[in-house]
Amino acid sequence: MSRKKKRIFLFCFIALDILLVALFLFVQSATQESLLKREVYNLTKLDITKDRYNTAIQTRGNYALVEKEIKSYLDQYATHLQDVLSLMENSPLTTLLSANNYIQDGSDFTKSFSYIENRKESFNQEISQLIDSCSEEAIMNHISSSITDPYYVSLYKNLMLDEHMTKDFFTSKSLLEEIRVKVNTAFDVSGDVFSFLKQNQKDWKVENGEIQFRTVDLVNQYNSYIEKIKS
Repeated sequence: MSRKKKRIFLFCFIALDILLVALFLFVQSATQESLLKREVYNLTKLDITKDRYNTAIQTRGNYALVEKEIKSYLDQYATHLQDVLSLMENSPLTTLLSANNYIQDGSDFTKSFSYIENRKESFNQEISQLIDSCSEEAIMNHISSSITDPYYVSLYKNLMLDEHMTKDFFTSKSLLEEIRVKVNTAFDVSGDVFSFLKQNQKDWKVENGEIQFRTVDLVNQYNSYIEKIKS
């Protein structure tokens, strides 16, 4: 075989190797991306008010990094959301507005007023952060330090802001805004209850585990506050 033919043969061999490697990498990349999209689609079937998103990473390489950041963001959001919902179901205000607390905290209700003020402030900080987390800016800021390659940034954005995912965020955001109004009303009305009891401290007492008032008018006023919280 002549030297010229050897060079041509070597060139073709190298070119074929490069082509095969490129084809392998392309197929591998396409497979990983398909796997990532399927995994994210499975996440959209979960209930963000009940489930966790910290499942095992299924992809590899940069796709695994994208998958990890998506699951991390959703899991953090879900756990904080569920904490807020738990507050609604097991509200400590129920304990505050009890005959037992009326006796223990005394007629000035110093501890009750302090709890309402502090808890209301922390609650509003928590729920505001959750509502802000529904925004595109917050979602994209989450990966700003861990994913810099434009392709994978775009992939993360497309997956996190697709119609299924944004629907979940929109639904939970609306729910959170309703909860914020309801819980703040409960905090404010509870404060009004303690102010009312403090102002009329000589006209009520606790007997047999129930609060009793000296006049029907005071009973009606107290019940009107409690109904606002229940509604």
